[in-house]
Amino acid sequence: MRATGAEQSRGEKGRSNANTLYLKRGAPCDHHRRVEAWREGRRRANEVGWMTSVKDWAGVMISAQTLTGRVLVVLVFALSIGALVIYFIDSSDPIESCQNFYKDFTLQIDMAFNVFFLLYFGLRFIAANDKLWFWLEVNSVVDFFTVPPVFVSVYLNRSWLGLRFLRALRLIQFSEILQFLNILKTSNSIKLVNLCSIFISTWLTAAGFIHLVENSGDPWENFQNSQALSYWECVYLLMVTMSTVGYGDVYAKTTLGRLFMVFFILGGLAMFASYVPEIIELIGNRKKYGGSYSAVNGRKHIVVCGHITLESVSNFLKDFLHKDRDDVNVEIVFSIIGRCLLDLANKYCADPDAEDASNIMRVISIKNYHPKIRIITQMLQYHNKSAHLLNIPSWNWKEGDDAICLAELKLGFIAQSCLAQGLSTMLANLFSMRSFIKIEEDTWQKYYLEGVSNEMYTEYLSSAFVGLSFPVICELCYVKLKLLLIAIEYKSDQRESSTLINPGNHVKMTEGTLGFFIASDAKEVKRALFYCKACHDDISDPKRIKKCGCKKIAVYLKRTNSQLYHQRKKQRNGNMRNSPNSSPKIMRHDPLMIPGSEPIESMDENVKKYDSTGMFHWCPSKDIERVTLTRSEAAMTVLSGHVVVCIFGDAKSALIGVRNFVMPLRASNFHYHELKHIVFVGSLEYLKREWETLHNFPKVSILPGTPLSRADLRAVNINLCDMCVILSANQNNIDDASLQDKECILASLNIKSMQFDDSIGLLQANSQGFTPPGMDRSSPENSPVHGLVRQTSVTTGANIPIITELVNDSNVQFLDQDDDDDPDTELYLTQPFACGTAFAVSVLDSLMSAMFFSENILSVITEQSNLYALQNAIDGFILTVSTSADKQTWETVGFPLTHINKQTNCCSQSSQESNSVRMGSRRGSCSHCICPKNTYYCIYPSKGTRLNMSIRCTYCKLGFFNRTTYFTQHPDVDPDSGDGEATPVRRGGGTFG
Repeated sequence: MRATGAEQSRGEKGRSNANTLYLKRGAPCDHHRRVEAWREGRRRANEVGWMTSVKDWAGVMISAQTLTGRVLVVLVFALSIGALVIYFIDSSDPIESCQNFYKDFTLQIDMAFNVFFLLYFGLRFIAANDKLWFWLEVNSVVDFFTVPPVFVSVYLNRSWLGLRFLRALRLIQFSEILQFLNILKTSNSIKLVNLCSIFISTWLTAAGFIHLVENSGDPWENFQNSQALSYWECVYLLMVTMSTVGYGDVYAKTTLGRLFMVFFILGGLAMFASYVPEIIELIGNRKKYGGSYSAVNGRKHIVVCGHITLESVSNFLKDFLHKDRDDVNVEIVFSIIGRCLLDLANKYCADPDAEDASNIMRVISIKNYHPKIRIITQMLQYHNKSAHLLNIPSWNWKEGDDAICLAELKLGFIAQSCLAQGLSTMLANLFSMRSFIKIEEDTWQKYYLEGVSNEMYTEYLSSAFVGLSFPVICELCYVKLKLLLIAIEYKSDQRESSTLINPGNHVKMTEGTLGFFIASDAKEVKRALFYCKACHDDISDPKRIKKCGCKKIAVYLKRTNSQLYHQRKKQRNGNMRNSPNSSPKIMRHDPLMIPGSEPIESMDENVKKYDSTGMFHWCPSKDIERVTLTRSEAAMTVLSGHVVVCIFGDAKSALIGVRNFVMPLRASNFHYHELKHIVFVGSLEYLKREWETLHNFPKVSILPGTPLSRADLRAVNINLCDMCVILSANQNNIDDASLQDKECILASLNIKSMQFDDSIGLLQANSQGFTPPGMDRSSPENSPVHGLVRQTSVTTGANIPIITELVNDSNVQFLDQDDDDDPDTELYLTQPFACGTAFAVSVLDSLMSAMFFSENILSVITEQSNLYALQNAIDGFILTVSTSADKQTWETVGFPLTHINKQTNCCSQSSQESNSVRMGSRRGSCSHCICPKNTYYCIYPSKGTRLNMSIRCTYCKLGFFNRTTYFTQHPDVDPDSGDGEATPVRRGGGTFG
């Protein structure tokens, strides 16, 4: 039993080994098959991949999507025309002739052309998606009947014209070639070239067929009924046949020729009757609306179109025909072609995108009719301007075409008021034409209207200023000419011009420099053009500075007048910095910090993070949840010296483009620690739609709620903010004009009626214990002197600086219950607008006429407002402070106490001392305080203005705020004694000393 069991065990083990051996022997065979299948698949994949790559390359080459492809397509067309010309030359010979390839020069050239055509045919075949349909294409048929006969002629030393006339069909692609060369831009020109090329190619091809059959004869007649006709006689025959004239002097004798003429006369007559009248209509000089207006030589006119209403036209004409303008001989016409066209938008429409779309289509239609006409159009939304309007082929900035984005300018002006309160009013009044209204009483209106009567004008500088620096010219213009020079159009050595505001000492004037002046009328700025040092150096009265008889001035005037006529719009983006080797630096998020703010990292003091253009502060993209505050979180954070934006909107409201508001407040000419924290209070659904354009800006937070809730307003410490901005996205959804601003007005009145116990807020703002993690108060960047806290206690909402956006000008009367403004008073004369607490988009209508008279005015306005609106400023990088220190900023600082109660002009101080241009003063109606509702701006105040404690001076300053220090005597020391220590005035971005 044991042996039997052992044998059985060995037998089972043997069978097991046999099975194992069988599996091991079979396994390599299966593996080998799998490996071979895998290799075959890889080989086929590589083959398919290689063929796909070649096909894609061939498709790119023949589609003219690259420069090489465009060159190839144009070359093929040019060689086809060359082959057609050779056919014209050979058509003077018999249809068949003996030709020696080595002696016939035209045959050699034709052979070279056809070798190239054969290679191009192969390239087209590789790129074809449908190989079967490829053989039936027109270009393929042309190659079939033109390329082989040339090779056969070389082989047989015998030439036959054959169907080489089919090369004329290539003329159909003439319009495409001209579009590749950027010669054809309008639909009318493309249509005209298409009609002409189809007509001519059909004509020449049919003439070639008649020439072949008439000179060869019918095959069934043994080619005995032929007649000698030249090719150009056949061209003549086809023309008189198409026109149905049929003189009978030339006619077809062969049966093939007559049969072809029967069918051709049907198609040719239809083509002649339809194409020729349309071609004549397109190339005719007849005016589209001839008879409605007779243009007179020497008289210019403009066209106003778009949303034509009594309000829009009245605002435009009131400013356009103002008496302060220089003498103009202009007619306003509303439906015909002119030298300039102004396209007005409906600012009160319910759908801004639809209104912009209609304006863009109107511009396209006008440009198709007259590509060279200058167009100034209004746009409501910035994304429509950058994404659609600027892509119109005929749109040309250099020819004076310009687009005024109302949302961009409106929000940019309001943002500047967050840095220097009331600056929006001053900028709006600069390009609006207002007459001087003299008031005898010593009221705030007297000084305000004196400044309102000043506007911005442009004029070329005299050759007497050549070689001088800007500060020297600025002081000379003020002292000698009584003009305030704020900017110039400077042309570099590369012949590119740019607008520079207060450029500094390093810029020297050259011939033909255009200056931007603030003056009361256009006649005053002529002094800068007429000034001659030899003739006017001893003249004290600027009114006596007239055009002198110097030959040098006469030659200069002739040249500058020619420049003034021919010069057009130049580059607008200024010096945009970019660093290709830079990379973003990721900043960590601390959950204990204020959402939206970033910690002060241990980096070099002179190195900060900017976007890819170097013009805005940048941070890595943040989710909206990271910057969203609850009411309790907002109440526990330190918010002081910030900007509160109360915004009304919902998930269905039209976007107002909050990005245009944030960008000026994040300009790179501010230090990082000078950036004011921005807190949005409004609907989270609406702000989520705006967040896509805001997620790369630092120090931005959101409190979901409503601006009408006092609990939300107290949570964001509105009593400690530097500015409260009230915006609405629901204004245009209401038909009743008087109710369009109800939300903004109610929010403004609600804030003004609030009462605060400021002791707790000031304690939080100045206490080390309330400082959030990540902010070191010992750091100079976060110290209170830099404007992180307010210095004054606000116990009532009436003292909170507020600026409210209005749609309807007449609603401004409801903002201030204490003023006595008449309801019919114009907006610029009302106290809320003069004090900078209200802003209406209607004031931007004046910019249309200002742009017509001065093409460069918009570039100055946008640079003054830091409105560098870039669509894709997303990628961030590290940029040193020195690379962005040559930009302009606004400052509002106090006067030294030694000037109080003295008649002094702030603009008379030398710009060489502080690299700044004094443009005006912010004056309070109270002589000892500056309350937000009782202050106003005075542009370019007169020399007799008496200063008091309430006056602050506004500067357009070069570089960062800390480049120049202004000093005032200590209040406890007698200013006339000369004793005491001078202390710096706290300033920066609208905070006042």
